[in-house]
Amino acid sequence: MNQRTYNAAYADYQKQMSAIQSGEQDSVNEADFTTEELQQINDAKSLQNVLDRSRLYMQNSIYMNMNAYKENVLIMEYYVDSDYTFNYTEDNSADYTNALVSAYENYATNSNLAQQMIDKLSLSDEIRYVEELITVDADLSGKSFSVEVAYPDDTMLSDIAEVVKDSLDAQTPVFSNNIGSHSLKLLSEEITVRTDDKLINAQQNYQTMVNNYRNQLKALKTGMSNAQLEALGDAVIDVEESEEDSAAAVTPVEPVKPGFSIKYLVLGFALGIILSAMLSVCQVLFAGRLQNTSEMFDVYGMRMFGSVQTTSKKTGVDAFLLKLKNRNRKQMTEAQQLEMIASNIELVCKNDGLQQIYLTGSEWEKLDSQLCDKITEALSKAGIKVLGGGNVCYDMKSMRSANEIHNVVLIEQVDVSVYKEIEQEIRLLGEQGVKVLGCVGVA
Repeated sequence: MNQRTYNAAYADYQKQMSAIQSGEQDSVNEADFTTEELQQINDAKSLQNVLDRSRLYMQNSIYMNMNAYKENVLIMEYYVDSDYTFNYTEDNSADYTNALVSAYENYATNSNLAQQMIDKLSLSDEIRYVEELITVDADLSGKSFSVEVAYPDDTMLSDIAEVVKDSLDAQTPVFSNNIGSHSLKLLSEEITVRTDDKLINAQQNYQTMVNNYRNQLKALKTGMSNAQLEALGDAVIDVEESEEDSAAAVTPVEPVKPGFSIKYLVLGFALGIILSAMLSVCQVLFAGRLQNTSEMFDVYGMRMFGSVQTTSKKTGVDAFLLKLKNRNRKQMTEAQQLEMIASNIELVCKNDGLQQIYLTGSEWEKLDSQLCDKITEALSKAGIKVLGGGNVCYDMKSMRSANEIHNVVLIEQVDVSVYKEIEQEIRLLGEQGVKVLGCVGVA
């Protein structure tokens, strides 16, 4: 499998950015903004559109959601037995065997085989997602080729093999008439499980690309005014911007007095807010840590069971920023949050017939033990046997326990969990065949 979908998404992003630079803009009242402000608005819209499409692709792509360390794949080897002969005593035409192999390759890769799979197996997936599952490679001899089809459900691969056989056999008389007489021979057919390095790279590259889009968009919106955000269509203004605007709107109402000045007090407060906002932006761009719980879905495509907001443990500016951020949201108590998380996990366990789960996380040792006990207690009340403890990346006992239970729920913490550690954790669990049911976020 190549990275054509990843490359197409990146090319689409470049195309949109080029369109903006050439002067193509959305319906925004240009009179209200400077040229630079209009450029920022359209850059943000373009990034948001690409980010939305990237999320949709990560959600719907069969291939990108497969376990790269335990990939089910059908491998079929074919040989083209050409009737071409070379005669020294007569005029001879060119050997058409390579042309036949190329014809079969093109048929399998140019939507034809994917459409046959959709029609005959009643697949509900879009054809572009089925095309990603098919790889065709020709042998160096130019007389044979292989067809590989990856699919998450290994029981479907036998049916897929029949579709491939019937579809390619049906093309033999067509290619014989148009190119040259021959027969197509199936040399081998195998269904196996393997580690797909190309898929690993594609998933990592796509996650990095989506994360870059998010950081670019967040940094771009940080420097925008309220008017720009309204033109952009944002329903909620970023916390940093709201603080800066509200601080800038404060004006001194009392005269300056010797020894004490409200003007400088207000100025100092505004400067403190601006510096805090700048610090938050720097953390987003350079810290390399989880910025919010939604990134577990946006970046890693992982199911979110819910998040626990530990508001009471934040103090000073952090607590103030958190209150501003959540000012338009319905607030839930910690008990309600835990109850919702337990209910979501219970539904998944019930649907999959699971009786127990293992709790772990990339920064387990830094997790509040009382919070972990509360999560465990809430799940136990839902009838789910829970075992947790240790970091599977560095604790072999924890890895063995996770491997025995086979079903894992991750607990990741905002501003604590590191992207690289999360990626390593997911990779190690995948290598051991451990199923990650989803994630609980702690903010």
